[in-house]
Amino acid sequence: MPDRAFSWNVLSLFTKSGMLFLEVSLIAFLLQGNDASGFESLARTFVISGAVVAADVLLKVRCYSKIQA
Repeated sequence: MPDRAFSWNVLSLFTKSGMLFLEVSLIAFLLQGNDASGFESLARTFVISGAVVAADVLLKVRCYSKIQA
C-alpha cells in the first residue's frame, strides 16, 4: 500500500505543477504586452513559468521529505 500512496502523491504533484505552469504562463504572457516578438515572448513566458514551477516542486519535495523523516 505505501507504493500506491507514493504513486498518487507523485501524480498529484505533477498535475498541480502542470496547472501552476499554465496559470503562471497565462499571467506572464498577458503582462508582457505588445513589445516582444512571438518567439521572444514564448521563450520568456516558459522561462518564468519553469522557474516558478521548479521552485514550487523543490519546496514541496523538501517539505514532504521532512514529514517522512
